[in-house]
Amino acid sequence: MCGARFPQSGATNEIRDYDSGPSAGSGGRSRSGAGPPGGSGRPGAQPPVEIDKTAPTEDFKPSSLNQPGKQYPEVNSQRRVRTQLRAPNAQTVLIDMGGVRYPMTKEENGVWTGVTNAQDEGFHYYQLNVDGVVSIPDPGTQIFYGSSRWGGAVEIPTHDQDFYALSYGSREPGSSAGQAAVEALKKEGVNSVFYESPLTAHEWQSWRRSLHEFAQLAFQK
Repeated sequence: MCGARFPQSGATNEIRDYDSGPSAGSGGRSRSGAGPPGGSGRPGAQPPVEIDKTAPTEDFKPSSLNQPGKQYPEVNSQRRVRTQLRAPNAQTVLIDMGGVRYPMTKEENGVWTGVTNAQDEGFHYYQLNVDGVVSIPDPGTQIFYGSSRWGGAVEIPTHDQDFYALSYGSREPGSSAGQAAVEALKKEGVNSVFYESPLTAHEWQSWRRSLHEFAQLAFQK
């Protein structure tokens, strides 16, 4: 699976191979506790990400990748994501997104609610981790195949894109879900394009053909 955002200038703003890393979040970053692995004993190690505990701006809207009629996950103008999960018997539930695990708070009715830090614009895989044992897709989102597993996803709206492009090889799992995601984006007013590479899987040829198709759209007058 390959996706790209093309700004109006015609230059590619972002290209991502959404199956290139071990993480359930975007970018293939590693996951450990509340943030990327850290520690002074390893060269280049990154410190844990600080969780934003400030109250989010209450202008949340449902993600364009939600299942029909589902309110959560939501995205606000700060690019923060809020979601819920009903799990009355769980002891802990975490949002696992972009290499960071964000704590969720349990309400009296057994519903857990959590909010992430501000996320980069674009497409993000994520999972919900229950009791540190089971990681599941968010039941409110459509299901996508990436990082060698099925998972939920959220779309952070971009401010500079001319169109959003998404492609799969015809032999790659999740092609139909990708096409459905593009249709959902179109309904939300996002200019989106889907391309399926004939008779290829998750391989270089699929990516090459996708760039050929999308470049023609990006640079056309």
